[in-house]
Amino acid sequence: MISFSKETLREALSGLRVLKPGRQGLAALRCVRVTGTDGVVRFEATSLDEYLLYEVPGKSGEPRTEEKVLVPWSVLNGVVKTADAGSTVSICTQPDPVIRCESKGGPVVLPFATQPLADWPDAPDAGRCTPVGIPSCVLAAMVEAAGCASTDANRYLLNSVLLEKHAVVGCDGRQMYVRNHLNLPLADECLVFPLSGAPAVLGKNAGDTLLFRTWKQGCRSLARIAAGPWLWTTRLIEGKYPNWHRVIPDIDGYKARLRISEEDAERLTTVLPQLPGYRDGHSPVCLTIREEGAFLNPPPHLPQVRVDLDKSRVLAVPDDGDGLQDVQFDANYLLGALRRGFRELRILDDVTPVVMRDEHRLNLWIPNRPRVGPAPARTSTTPSAAPAITPKAADHPDAEPASSQAASTNENKTTTGNSPVTITTRNESTTMVAIAHQRIGNNTGTPGIVASTSQKPHVIAAPEAQASGVDAAQQSIQRARDLLRELNGALGNLQVLVRESVRQHKALERDHETLKKNIRALRTVEV
Repeated sequence: MISFSKETLREALSGLRVLKPGRQGLAALRCVRVTGTDGVVRFEATSLDEYLLYEVPGKSGEPRTEEKVLVPWSVLNGVVKTADAGSTVSICTQPDPVIRCESKGGPVVLPFATQPLADWPDAPDAGRCTPVGIPSCVLAAMVEAAGCASTDANRYLLNSVLLEKHAVVGCDGRQMYVRNHLNLPLADECLVFPLSGAPAVLGKNAGDTLLFRTWKQGCRSLARIAAGPWLWTTRLIEGKYPNWHRVIPDIDGYKARLRISEEDAERLTTVLPQLPGYRDGHSPVCLTIREEGAFLNPPPHLPQVRVDLDKSRVLAVPDDGDGLQDVQFDANYLLGALRRGFRELRILDDVTPVVMRDEHRLNLWIPNRPRVGPAPARTSTTPSAAPAITPKAADHPDAEPASSQAASTNENKTTTGNSPVTITTRNESTTMVAIAHQRIGNNTGTPGIVASTSQKPHVIAAPEAQASGVDAAQQSIQRARDLLRELNGALGNLQVLVRESVRQHKALERDHETLKKNIRALRTVEV
């Protein structure tokens, strides 16, 4: 019989949970191996790539022997939820496996189905490998680096945390975390740890020094870390990690620096997730740093909400000749850096990585790039009229030549396919002209031009300066929104028709069933 307290079981399961024993494919892996020896109880879970062990004082019915049993994860989890606080939990293996505990003041006997001990895979043996001591801050750095690692299954090497002699690194291709200024007693090779929740579990009970060892078992590289009552053994990822040193920019060349206060950092953790566009791809947000202060706001194409960082301090601002207006980046990267404790932010331009750093750590990420082409040129305030474009007679049989009034109405028209986009600068002294637009659902089934019935369409002169690409994109978005609204209305009408059809179909089915019942009843009538 193996005995331990409910609190011991709760602590063990809270750590072993990171290996997800309840979701394993093999029946043996969905269990926890409980081992009782003289004064010691061990709880073990594994996913074949990782092994996690929790060892605490306990009692065993056979002091001179080692008693082992595989207990299903669901059974132990249920005992933790139902057993009384401070009660003792006992596992009996003979003659039938049962768990004894107290629940609501009364004894409870819970039988369970165990698995053969031979099906349990033992943890790899380190042999004569001598452990070395490393500082416990490595575990905290591994947890923070895991937050910047990639979660894309196709990027196998980036689903990891890199441990070097002088640094701990995590990267997903767009953001990177570095904990440097370390001097670990390791060789020059790089150790690539898979993403795991075990470092966070070990860090809760870690002292000042951890026992660390690495060794080879066949073609596999393995590592083991011991911290307090926990022992973590994991398989290392084979491969060459990307050269992260080449990504680090020259931080001294950054001309815009901002010290975010604790008040603003706490406020941003709740405000940023509520900004417009946060749920869009890459969660765009713009940061502007000026001498009078810094603020955040959504990109120009979204509803504008200004978040002033009035408690923060601007340490340096760019020169006017640098042309730096604002920098757009993923709001999640800023939130992650703030949660890790970073407060000093530096920007150089809208292409160079944004950097946050402190004495021993570095967190950087790539800005979003909202502009595909060069910045649009400034248009003239008094555009001149370009030669008129005469429509084809086949397309507009009722069109007339351009009049003198058409030349005084200045319009800039950008056409995409059959849908013209019009930005109008009108002379109020001339006659207003109906704007042509695409016909939707005309009688002929082909796109047409709808004009005012009171006036015949005029040929509009285009200004010399063309509309910028940004304006054209905004107009295209507005057209798409209008079409979507019309489509939503059509879909709503269609949904009403479908519901009515379903209702009628069900009524017909009921009438059909009633008719069949009447026919069956008539067949039983004797004539």
